[in-house]
Amino acid sequence: MSREQVLAVIPVYHPVWAQVDAELIAYVDTHAGHGNFRAWTKLTARVITTLARQRPAKQATALDLAVVEHRHADQLLPQDIDPEN
Repeated sequence: MSREQVLAVIPVYHPVWAQVDAELIAYVDTHAGHGNFRAWTKLTARVITTLARQRPAKQATALDLAVVEHRHADQLLPQDIDPEN
């Protein structure tokens, strides 16, 4: 996807991205999403799993997780995206 497509599609793809600033989504795309929807699905799964593991008082935003804790989508391991793990 082009940058414009990413900025239009990703915020409506999943609620976790809905309130994230466009500049941050562009940053995440540059460093991990690479305009590839499959990469974005893996990133989204990772963010959701990580948020679920956080204590409510310490929940991070999708942006915090994407910037601080992300690995390139092609480096994610199955346990990174398995919600049962």
